[in-house]
Parts: sequence; C-alpha cells; structure tokens
Amino acid sequence: LCLVDQEDNETLLLDLNQIAFSREFTLVLSWSFYEAARYIETYKVYQNRQPTIIQKKVNSDALSKAEDCLCTIPAINKTDVTTLLKTFDSVEGVFNASEEELALCPGMGEKKISNLYDTVHKPFFLNKKRNSNEKEKTL
Repeated sequence: LCLVDQEDNETLLLDLNQIAFSREFTLVLSWSFYEAARYIETYKVYQNRQPTIIQKKVNSDALSKAEDCLCTIPAINKTDVTTLLKTFDSVEGVFNASEEELALCPGMGEKKISNLYDTVHKPFFLNKKRNSNEKEKTL
C-alpha cells in the first residue's frame, strides 16, 4: 500500500510499478489517508475468507464474452453489443465494419461509432514515440 503525496509522481510511480511487477507484488495506491485506511479495512474484512467471495462471476457463453470485450470501449453498452452482433453476426464482423456500416445500426451515434472504430483500427502507440524509438535504433 503506497500513499501518493507528491505532485510530480509519474516517474516515481512508473519505477515503483516496475519493481512491484518484477517482484510479483501487488501494488495498491491511495491518494489520501482516508483512502488508505479504507483499503486496510477492506483487506482485514476479507483476510480469512475465500477468494470466490470477491471474484467476478464469469459467464462462458459467447454473448457474455462479447459484452465483456465490447463494453470496455467508452460509450458502448450491452444494448449496443446486442444490436451490433445481430447486425454483423460476430465480433469479427463488428471489427471489420466500416464507419458507414456502423452508422446504420440503431442507437449508434457519432461518439459511439468513433470510439468503436478508433479502438479497433488505430494503433496503440503514438507515432511520436514510435519515431523516436526508431531513431534510437538506427543510431
């Protein structure tokens, strides 16, 4: 448990996260004493209980998996997922759809279409970072 009380904390937290990850530790961050106390209280309540109490119930059917996947995209909800799957028959069909095809689905506004299309088709990394890494490799 780490209380974050520094204004410029990005590099420190990145280093701390890398250390915790390499040592297989769980890192819990809090930004106030109150929040840290709540984490400790919660830990003490669940300390001697089975992990199944707090684990998410996972459904193994295809629709539930598709909802879990697509609902992580901002503005996309379960109703949208059902509509998209009925229209395009599969998650692959949704991912391969053009923006114009997505616009034909009822309830899909510009923001939802933009978020979905960008999530699937835009690269995960910004070109600035990629270009600077390529320059370093060539040197």
